[in-house]
Amino acid sequence: MSKNLRFILLFLICLFFVTSTNVLAELIEPKIVLCEIFTKTDSVLVNGEDFEPIEFPPFIFKGRTMVSPRLMSVFSLNIDYDSQTKSITYSTKSKIVKITYNSPVAWVNGKEVPIDVSYLIKLGRSFIPIRFVIENFGATVTWEATLQKVTIVYEIPEGGE
Repeated sequence: MSKNLRFILLFLICLFFVTSTNVLAELIEPKIVLCEIFTKTDSVLVNGEDFEPIEFPPFIFKGRTMVSPRLMSVFSLNIDYDSQTKSITYSTKSKIVKITYNSPVAWVNGKEVPIDVSYLIKLGRSFIPIRFVIENFGATVTWEATLQKVTIVYEIPEGGE
């Protein structure tokens, strides 16, 4: 076999392994969502990118950061709104969190859990206490008072749900 042919063959084998390793890494590595909510500047970053559009900016209510329920879509959660009961249900394959308007309790996997701030309606729009909801899905949430910033790190479960 000539040197050129060996070189090309070796190159193709290396290319195959590098490509297949990258594809495999994408399948194995969990998808991490980094969400930063700035209540002072009414902005939201998701994995470093502006979350658009922000029709209704986040705000603080009774010491809790309230956000539009639509923001939860960045975490690949299923969202269901029941207009009759005024409840919002978030779910994955293994977890269900349900909050009801003006209720002191929420439901997490069918168990009643006290909640200090329920979801509320402001100017005809719903807002949810993001920390309560997303922590029940295993996210890490931190608050930086000087920046009025909530940072959420969430690992999307295998299969995306």
